[in-house]
Amino acid sequence: MLDLGPEGIVVRPYWFSLNRKVYRVREEMVEAAIRPRDIKTDWNLRATGAYGEDGYLSHIGSVVVSCRTGLGQIEFAVIRPDAPLMLHYLKRRIGSG
Repeated sequence: MLDLGPEGIVVRPYWFSLNRKVYRVREEMVEAAIRPRDIKTDWNLRATGAYGEDGYLSHIGSVVVSCRTGLGQIEFAVIRPDAPLMLHYLKRRIGSG
């Protein structure tokens, strides 16, 4: 689960467990965009067929938002309807940095 806040992105597990840690993304984002699907790395994402853009389950399909930082790439699987919000958030942070 992703939390978008003024301090940055917080990645946290869907359920509570002693082994699951909260991770704060502290790297400054340089660029962010939805990247094309890569079958080698996206095989477990719901992104094609019924979950594709024109599918009847497209509202729960996923896209990958790829961000470039000074340290490299970081990618987030985002539910398709939330992707514009994620990009808007990231681009505002890029513009303010």
